Formats: sequence, C-alpha cells, structure tokens
Amino acid sequence: MRNLTLFTVFALAITLTYSQMSFDLNSASYQSVNGFWDLSIPVKGGVNPLTYNFQGLPALWYQQGNNIQIPTLATADGNTQAIKVIVTDGLGNTLQRSLLIKISGGSIYIGDYPYN
Repeated sequence: MRNLTLFTVFALAITLTYSQMSFDLNSASYQSVNGFWDLSIPVKGGVNPLTYNFQGLPALWYQQGNNIQIPTLATADGNTQAIKVIVTDGLGNTLQRSLLIKISGGSIYIGDYPYN
C-alpha cells in the first residue's frame, strides 16, 4: 500500500510539472520557404502531442500544423500583428496566450501577453 501511495504522489508530481506550459520564445525559429516565413514557436512543458490553434490570423497568413505561414511579400516591414493562441497537450491541459508578431528588417520578433 505504501508503494502505491508513493507511486501516486510521484505520478501527480510529474503530471503537475508537465501541465505547466509556456511559450519558449528564445527557441522560436523561422525560415523563408517558397515566399513565406515558416514560424515555429515551441512550448515548454505539457505532454505530447501538442496541438496549436492560432486565432485571428491576418489575411494571407495561415496555420500549417503547429506553425504559422506568413507571406514575405505581402507583409510590410515593421508590421505588427496580434493573434491569440491556444495550445492543448495530450492530457487536455491548455495554454492560452496572445502573441504579438513584428516583422522588421527581415527578422521576426515575438511578444507573449495574457490571452485577453
């Protein structure tokens, strides 16, 4: 019985650790592919698989899997867009944040803010 209790506490600790999700903006990456910026924003924590839902994408931007496709020619330099993102992990935990995405000088900058 003692081993079962210890196992339960250990499993709960692991679940709580992995359920704390946040964006890892320092590891975000982008590359120009076929006229689009392919933007990947990883998440720390959570249990795989992670599912991204990008809301309020500007015209011509679209979601491809867990990445955002941003047209390079249609995006004005210095343009800043706000989008909402919901990430759901394999246990049903969610991360809801707003991201500000700014394109300037051929680089993409990302800010992370509360959802509303």
